[in-house]
Amino acid sequence: MKLLGLFLVAVTATVFISSDAHALRMRNQQKRIENGRESGQLTKVEARELRLQGKAIKIKRQELKADGKLDVQDRLELRKLRKERSQNIRKLKHNDVTKQSAQCQRAKEKAKSMRFSSPDGLQNYLAKNGC
Repeated sequence: MKLLGLFLVAVTATVFISSDAHALRMRNQQKRIENGRESGQLTKVEARELRLQGKAIKIKRQELKADGKLDVQDRLELRKLRKERSQNIRKLKHNDVTKQSAQCQRAKEKAKSMRFSSPDGLQNYLAKNGC
């Protein structure tokens, strides 16, 4: 009887630990995204893409946990999704696209449809927009 009680305590503790670990990892990834936005390493679009990936993981976890528990296969699948998101965060934070370069690209696109009175007008417009 004592052995069964110890087993139940161990299983319950494992479930809480894995649940806390999942939440901690997701929070950590969210902080990395926020830091990337603040530093300019991530553009608005990149951050949105990563947040949507996080929401998809959350939805997937709810679907897997619909029967009341996560088995080993479910946990492995969630771990894989979190790892992919983590790799995407790193890849996007360290690519050549920054907040400034994205703003510059938008300014160049907008400048294509504009007419400038002098040859320096385009250069001045782009300089004002951080290009």
